[in-house]
Amino acid sequence: MRTVKFTRNARQDLISIIDYSVLTWGDAQAAKYIDGLEKLVLTLAQSPLLGRDCSDLGKGLLAFPYEKHQIYYLVQAHGTSIVRVLHSNMESNKKALSQAL
Repeated sequence: MRTVKFTRNARQDLISIIDYSVLTWGDAQAAKYIDGLEKLVLTLAQSPLLGRDCSDLGKGLLAFPYEKHQIYYLVQAHGTSIVRVLHSNMESNKKALSQAL
């Protein structure tokens, strides 16, 4: 089984998503959203080439949508590295992505 690692920025993204979701929709909905995101990440680890090529933003960078977010990741020797999890409103923020690479 391929491993999944989250960068510090990706972990912070998840914390922000959880905090916002809890405040806006409550604990149950936040848990449901994060559970779905985690299942997708595991799918991407097993089938990493499902994502769209975003190498214009960073060498080897791939992205896959989840609800209102984009999961940006790299396929590496150990498995999959989740680089960022950005809201679709932030998706075009090349600075956020370039800082993470």
